Amino acid sequence: MNSIFNLEGKIALITGGAGVLGSNFANVLAKQGVIVGIVSQSLEKAESTVKAIEANGGKGFAVQANVLNKEELEKIKDFIVEKYGRLDILINAAGGNMPGATIQPDQAIYDMKSDDLQKVIDLNIIGTMLPSQVFLRTFCETEIRKYYQHFFCFGTKAFNESCGLFCFKSGNRQLYTMDGG
Repeated sequence: MNSIFNLEGKIALITGGAGVLGSNFANVLAKQGVIVGIVSQSLEKAESTVKAIEANGGKGFAVQANVLNKEELEKIKDFIVEKYGRLDILINAAGGNMPGATIQPDQAIYDMKSDDLQKVIDLNIIGTMLPSQVFLRTFCETEIRKYYQHFFCFGTKAFNESCGLFCFKSGNRQLYTMDGG
């Protein structure tokens, strides 16, 4: 996947990076020379994903965190800034669903479990917002203004429209929503 964008040596962090979606993002980025950080609640799964990346010639690191725990995310931010001096790419791929939060064909709305639905909402919305808050600060505070740096938010359409894609060049901050607005 060669393109006009050179990602060689960029530092990426992928929440949910050990999952199906996140690990595929990680593999594609690693093939482009990106050093990929894998965030997972399971350090074993994150390490396994990094081993697979390294087996294909890529570089990566594994970190354990719950995307709903801001203190854990702050520790990861501090680790990345200390080790690499910057973060170039964030992909929020953590998310999911659970049976109690969905309605099966033989069920009605009153069969949905509100506690399960709240867990899904927290994971998919708050679990995207908290990493975005923590790591966007890193983009703004580090001296990386010579290059375009990308901040990706994946999640619900409503959240993408309010969060969007932030690009930095020469100290100017511009906001682009995922739908190009």
